[in-house]
Amino acid sequence: MSLNRSCDYFHSKLLLFGEYAIVKGGQGLAIPFPKFKGCLKIGDLETDAKFFELYDYLKKSPLLAKRLDLKRFREDLDLGLCFDSNIPQGYGIGSSGALCAAIYSEYIIGGLPPVENSKDLKELQDYMALMESFYHGTSSGLDCLISLIDKPVHIKDRKDVVAIKAPRFLELGNFYLFDSDQQRKTSPLVHQFLTRFDKEQSFQLSFKEFTKLNDLLIRDLLNLDTEALKDHFKKLSELQGDLLSDMIPPNAKDFWQKGLASGEYYTKFCGAGGGGFFLVYSTSNLNEPGLIAL
Repeated sequence: MSLNRSCDYFHSKLLLFGEYAIVKGGQGLAIPFPKFKGCLKIGDLETDAKFFELYDYLKKSPLLAKRLDLKRFREDLDLGLCFDSNIPQGYGIGSSGALCAAIYSEYIIGGLPPVENSKDLKELQDYMALMESFYHGTSSGLDCLISLIDKPVHIKDRKDVVAIKAPRFLELGNFYLFDSDQQRKTSPLVHQFLTRFDKEQSFQLSFKEFTKLNDLLIRDLLNLDTEALKDHFKKLSELQGDLLSDMIPPNAKDFWQKGLASGEYYTKFCGAGGGGFFLVYSTSNLNEPGLIAL
């Protein structure tokens, strides 16, 4: 066995705020989510055939081929390298990001360099984006980055990403994940959003308000402002539920509307929508079925 370490776990990620806003220059806030995680092992499970395709992809990338020990990666593949993970795929919480982070961390030549400033962070994100593009065609590298550094990240804009201390958001109330019990793919949803944005002026105007609320929510959370957060979360839930209603599965839509009608809780996307998890906020303890407490 040639893995350098015992099983180091790489966590999934949650995009608390920033879905679609990031695409248009808005802010984002994402955190590691240790409930779902994965690690590299040898011989415990069958090697995924896509690992060999990833190896070929990495060999053809001049930047990544210089940074990674691909000879050892290939040797481990032949020994039965696998990624033992409970991260649900197609749920928008970074299953491929955690995998890429695990491989990069294990096989980077000389070990991971320290990340001391935003420039180091951006460089690491760029490498992660290049690597994860194998799975998605294009990637921001954000999911991989969060799994790799295991720290929350504040995306101030597309060129300014900073690691921050863990926000004390649980002091603001109760946050949950609603499981739509439906997988989805991010790329078609983003394409659908961009098409509407380019063609519909009314959609653009509504999305400006969406982005404003998104940025206010990040400010509220970081400032631990409960009243403002509750107010802005409700407004975003109302706007998102109307503006992007075609990206909400029927079971999630019923749950979403029930919360708005009662005022007991509010729901929003946790990523691209379309399925996977949705983020729920309440100042009360909820006992609704299908909820995972953060």
